[in-house]
Amino acid sequence: MGISSLQLDTKQAKLYAKFLRKAPEITREETKQELTTILLFLEREIKEDTPVGVGGSAGLRGSISHDLRGTTQDTLRGRVFSPLAHAQAVEYGTKPHLPPFTALMDWVEAKLGITDPDEVIGVSIAIALKIKHHGTKGAHMFENNFSKHQQRVTRQLGGSIDRAVARWQAGER
Repeated sequence: MGISSLQLDTKQAKLYAKFLRKAPEITREETKQELTTILLFLEREIKEDTPVGVGGSAGLRGSISHDLRGTTQDTLRGRVFSPLAHAQAVEYGTKPHLPPFTALMDWVEAKLGITDPDEVIGVSIAIALKIKHHGTKGAHMFENNFSKHQQRVTRQLGGSIDRAVARWQAGER
């Protein structure tokens, strides 16, 4: 998925580098703790903006998770993601293509409440033909939330630097 990068301003980056040298363990602990908080926040925001499909909250929305990997400042990486194959199509939309109408039948029943088998087939075919000519629009739940919350995330990361400095100044080494 396309992920916007998050930038620290030069002042914060210099302060971060200084305390990373002086107090690497404190800096790593504070950064890791703040990244976890940020990832949980972004996960919640993205889930709220994710369309609910046939699987309800157990579907795409329920598949969105986060992880934080790495043991050093150089390797510490966090991400919010979905392992489901169709997540990318929901995020970005699709170009015109003809999906198998049978793949749409459960969606037609669950989302539109249609129960008559002949009507389910007819509506599924109509939707498939519309997708064939127009594709689908993307929800952009990841992209929009990364962009929307970039300043907040930058501030929060700055706060982790401030806490590392405070701990170091208090004599913690």
